[in-house]
Amino acid sequence: MREIPLTEARAKISDLAGAVRFNRERIALTRHGKPVAYLIGAEDMQRLEEAQSTTPNTYPTLRQLRAEDLSQHKAKALAGARRVLGYLESLGAKAAVVGSLARNRFRLHSDVDFLILSIPNNRRYTVEGQIEKLIGRDIPFHVLYLDEIEDPQWRARLLNEAKDGSTLV
Repeated sequence: MREIPLTEARAKISDLAGAVRFNRERIALTRHGKPVAYLIGAEDMQRLEEAQSTTPNTYPTLRQLRAEDLSQHKAKALAGARRVLGYLESLGAKAAVVGSLARNRFRLHSDVDFLILSIPNNRRYTVEGQIEKLIGRDIPFHVLYLDEIEDPQWRARLLNEAKDGSTLV
């Protein structure tokens, strides 16, 4: 197995990927002479994942870990969104969730989109700081005000997919 320092690998990543793919090489990426990562071909990775999935009492596969991360991230986003909707309701605002969380297409890179249907004028634009506290700093979010959306098709789409806290899954 060939070893290459990370600093050198950065400049040669395309060549290294070719060596891994076409020559079936395995390359150890090192920092201070110690391996920190390995480059292997897609076929080798697939074989490793298959072997892991058929061997009892193994560590979880990357796919399983990602699914677990997504499940935890989505649960955190749902709980935070429900807290935010409750907070907005306590202010006399009407709000809903739109976007990937409302469409049940939430992923690890997704954010939570809140659609403010109505809000007392003295509360407009002042809620974002509290929303960040309620949803958590690791869940990105956007706040959309319905009366500021001029495109009628976009307004209709948002209203069609809007979900309140009780209908989020």
